[in-house]
Amino acid sequence: MPLKLNFACGEYDRTLPFRTGDVRAEGIELNYTPQAPELTFYEQMKDLRWDVSEMSTSAYVQMRAKGRNDLIALPVFPSRVFRHSALYVRTDSDIRRPEQLRGKRVGIGWYQMSGAVWCRGALMDDYGVMPHEIEWVSGTDVKAAANADQVHQAGDMVAGTKHDKPRLEVMLENGEIDALLSVHSPRAMERNEGTVRYLFENCREVEEDYFRRTGIFPIMHTIVMKQEIYDQHQWAAQSLFDAFEEAKNRAVAKLYDLNALSVAVPFIVHEIEHTRRLMGPDYWPFGLAANSHCISTFVRHLHDQEIIASKPDISELFLNINSKRAAA
Repeated sequence: MPLKLNFACGEYDRTLPFRTGDVRAEGIELNYTPQAPELTFYEQMKDLRWDVSEMSTSAYVQMRAKGRNDLIALPVFPSRVFRHSALYVRTDSDIRRPEQLRGKRVGIGWYQMSGAVWCRGALMDDYGVMPHEIEWVSGTDVKAAANADQVHQAGDMVAGTKHDKPRLEVMLENGEIDALLSVHSPRAMERNEGTVRYLFENCREVEEDYFRRTGIFPIMHTIVMKQEIYDQHQWAAQSLFDAFEEAKNRAVAKLYDLNALSVAVPFIVHEIEHTRRLMGPDYWPFGLAANSHCISTFVRHLHDQEIIASKPDISELFLNINSKRAAA
């Protein structure tokens, strides 16, 4: 009899094979529920709704750092994004450099979210801009602060997805805040209204330079499983890891299908080739060894930003599983 596990995660090209049945974890019947990541985080932090789930890396590390050990992470990362491009200002703003954020009001949906941690980490490391030098304005009912209640923050974020236009975007357009740190592209940007721009106007160049200097492709989300399930079925962690890696590899391979493009991006193959020249053939690696520097840097950022009081070792956070391809 296969091990039956309930699984919640966003539906990405790298997880779609679990819904179609093209990829299966050996010995496991994975009941996949595709849903918004924020909802999954909230449910998992509140009542451990899922046997296996996508999880905010920031929320997960905080849980472990505070002694909550009912989840354990696989070194699988369904979401990774460079976040210099998460800073927005009005088109008519005189803010052109990150150093000009000192003393300014910056909107933020969830102060502790992984994207914000990475963005503030870059501001600190590369530009000397400290979090306390900025006035953070919350987009939720919870004050934007390092010690804010993350469960209630997540709940507010889930509720906020029902609004037609998030209030922080309105505040930016009205001049009530000077800048916005958001993991969602403002609607004014999506609609090309010409009222909002990136703070880093050459953000792709800045993000590529960041990778060249650090070797880091920032991790946003990881995959967790209940500790009690792992304790009873340790083999399941490797089986799940192998399945996630197979699904990711299939998604990447499909990007090269020129017979009919798998995504609506005309020059996708050229983009992939450019990315591989910059980041290497496996530019989205899974496994602990390939991601140890990235993870330890993220934990340092959490500590430096006073979100966690102590820095857990990565061996306490992630199972020591690595890609078979990397080992070959």
